[in-house]
Amino acid sequence: MRADLVAAQAMADVATIGILQQRAVQEARILAEQLQSALNSRVVIEQAKGVLAERAKVNLDYAFGMLRGYARNHNSRLRDVAEAVIAGNVVIGELRRPRRREATGERQVAELTRGGRARTPSRLAAPAYRT
Repeated sequence: MRADLVAAQAMADVATIGILQQRAVQEARILAEQLQSALNSRVVIEQAKGVLAERAKVNLDYAFGMLRGYARNHNSRLRDVAEAVIAGNVVIGELRRPRRREATGERQVAELTRGGRARTPSRLAAPAYRT
């Protein structure tokens, strides 16, 4: 009876190790896929920055800002906008429009500064916890 219990525990331990090993392999595969996707996106974005910088006659940092602003204004993924720029499906004039936040910049400055000191806007403030 004691031998059966020891054998059963050993089998349970082996099964546990197998399950943990399978999870580790699966997590490593998922991470590798995510990293490859991020690398592929980065390559596309860098290509789009180069295309945009050449076509719009701007530097790479400004080109990236144009891409990012367009993506934000159109609620699009940066990679999708980059692919559209490379394919020539986005008009450069559309990319040069100011971001929505820039249009309301004066109001934001007023929200952020009161009495000469910066403060966090109420929608971004940390929640108050009662003790």
